[in-house]
Amino acid sequence: MLVDHAEYNNSISEGVVTDLPLTIRFARTSSDKGLIETMFNVFRNYFKGISKSLQTKSLHDISQQIARKKACLTINEMYIIASIFIVHFNNKHVMEDFPMTKEMIVDGVRPIPNDIFAWGVKNRPGYLNIMSENQLYLKLLEKSYVSVRREFVYFEKYGLKYTCNWTLSEGLQDKKLSGNKAIKLPCRYFRGMANTIFISTTEGLKIATLHNDHNAFYGFSFPEIVAFKQDRRPMIDKLKIEEDNSLAIAEELLRSCMKSAELEKKSSSLPPLERIKGNRDIESIFDRVRQVNRYLSAVESEYFKFSHNTDSEFKEISSEGEYAAYEASDHYYPRNDEDSDFYSEED
Repeated sequence: MLVDHAEYNNSISEGVVTDLPLTIRFARTSSDKGLIETMFNVFRNYFKGISKSLQTKSLHDISQQIARKKACLTINEMYIIASIFIVHFNNKHVMEDFPMTKEMIVDGVRPIPNDIFAWGVKNRPGYLNIMSENQLYLKLLEKSYVSVRREFVYFEKYGLKYTCNWTLSEGLQDKKLSGNKAIKLPCRYFRGMANTIFISTTEGLKIATLHNDHNAFYGFSFPEIVAFKQDRRPMIDKLKIEEDNSLAIAEELLRSCMKSAELEKKSSSLPPLERIKGNRDIESIFDRVRQVNRYLSAVESEYFKFSHNTDSEFKEISSEGEYAAYEASDHYYPRNDEDSDFYSEED
């Protein structure tokens, strides 16, 4: 495929050939792509005598800024006009000077673009790849790149996280390039829906879905997500300023407390590790008793408030629960001579 370098060298146009069996050759000069240059003139001449904003390459037209001052069509209207012209050109335009081959003349091919194209598809040399229309559509989606992180696939262009079963099964999340850089893979996406993207692999396109962290964007288009983030940015910036101010106050308080603590600190020997552990064991016993009481209070409130035997049943459960707690305390934390000394010292 012979293409124009300036118009074709971008990520959107590049997507057309990434996953298709096509070879791209960029034209060196305008003479290499005469038919393409001719099409520009043909479409421009379509507006002659109709549009006042038609601007030629003359210095006079450029200096007068005719196109900018007299343009009146919207982009959508321009697309409609271009589509109508394309249909007209492909089906009705007569190409008298087209270099017909002997075989084309014998087959009675008319010098009409669509007829010539149809004859070429039927009689082209070599073999064609069988591909469904849906497969072809997906392979012609816009192209970008994702980086494979440990917990997700990151779509850097829009700052979104995705989950892909294929990258997980291949173990790509555990692989790194030199310099500990994440692996990058080409992807396909439809800008009108952010729910899914497709990772381009040698085995075909592999689907990736929005990560749970970004489920809020489910059903959004990518332009809508960009607009949402831009609208949200002033609020985030303001909150970050407040966060920095609050953190500065907290850090200043921490420095003040540390300074006071250092001044009041007195040197002393550390208590034995066994005594520290014993103190923690006692705290855990008290905490367990508190938790038992909290549990029994919830049970009484939810399950015994309509019972005739509320008091007797609850007292029975309470006594059993407290006995079990203290019994467990005696079982797991038995007192010994050292513990007795500990208690006596505190008394």
